[in-house]
Amino acid sequence: MARLAIAPSVITRTGVTQPAQTVGQVDGHKIANNGYVVIEVNNIHATLARNVIVQTPGTVDGLAIADLTISVAALAIIMLGPFPPSYYNQVASDLGSIYVDEHAGSETDIKLRVYQISP
Repeated sequence: MARLAIAPSVITRTGVTQPAQTVGQVDGHKIANNGYVVIEVNNIHATLARNVIVQTPGTVDGLAIADLTISVAALAIIMLGPFPPSYYNQVASDLGSIYVDEHAGSETDIKLRVYQISP
């Protein structure tokens, strides 16, 4: 399978309707990122924390930048972002996108909504 693309809902002064949640999946997600993206992460598991990973494909002085791993408590909803493109956007493929993964085996416990603030 391929990564599932999630199109951000653009927040404007006149508002935006809350989009449907996207369920986590084994192959992860790709999200168009202009540096103004925010991800809502909902862990629906009743007792276990779950991890969400935002890949950081770049390097600084030849050293790999560690992926951003966030632990989401059981039944918690958190907001992540923004994601500076120079650190988070893919470089070889899917230019202009960030990759978001859920910890293996817990994908269906995570639901995502993606927003983009209109600059």
